[in-house]
Amino acid sequence: MLHIYLDQFAWIGLAKAAHGRPDGARYRDALEMCRAARVREAASFPLDLYRYWETAKNHNDGSRNRLVDTMIELSDFDAITMECPRC
Repeated sequence: MLHIYLDQFAWIGLAKAAHGRPDGARYRDALEMCRAARVREAASFPLDLYRYWETAKNHNDGSRNRLVDTMIELSDFDAITMECPRC
């Protein structure tokens, strides 16, 4: 399985496409490819701690929730974690 890391800008673009926003039109093909890869288990779109932090900064509930919905759909809660060197 291919693990694809998306930065916040990419997640926002995909969320706009997923929710039919006109400014997300340029991301529609990418969104469909990501969805297909996820369904076929050919790719994983894990989230890291910074995605949570950046998303939490958005105080617009609707915008934030649409972004979170897209993140959940594509990541399926896969995550990038760090192991504690002292553990």
